[in-house]
Amino acid sequence: MKNLVKIGSLHDAPAVASDVANLIASSERMLADARNNRNSLETRFKCAYDAVLKVAIAMLRDHGYRPTTAAGHQQIAIQTLAHTLGCTTVEVRTLDGYRQLRHQEQYEGLDIVTAKHVEEATRDAVRLLEQAKAAVRKKTKSSVKREGRAPDDAT
Repeated sequence: MKNLVKIGSLHDAPAVASDVANLIASSERMLADARNNRNSLETRFKCAYDAVLKVAIAMLRDHGYRPTTAAGHQQIAIQTLAHTLGCTTVEVRTLDGYRQLRHQEQYEGLDIVTAKHVEEATRDAVRLLEQAKAAVRKKTKSSVKREGRAPDDAT
């Protein structure tokens, strides 16, 4: 990840718990919209993808980084999930496939999003969100122990 900072693909940024919590909460709201059958398939898919992206950014922030706004920043955020959440290569490729599908739908005007895409992206976003929440809880418990506070004092 330090190499990504060196080449300008990521920035060092202090890990701010409230920023991470806000991104996770936003991911949860995106998932609610992805599950809403009143929304079009395209909207639901975009919401599921956005939930994945917000988790990726939350995990970067939790590790002391933030993405740039340069071209490719979404791809980099997703790829760093291998380091921030321990996602496998197959998982990262699948998540990046959602990014590519969203790009084709949004920028090339292709009508290619199916109910299966929505279902799979939503399922993967839920799994990723749960992993992120568990990682944040674990980190919070660890820092509370190091500081000598009772877990109830962490809030």
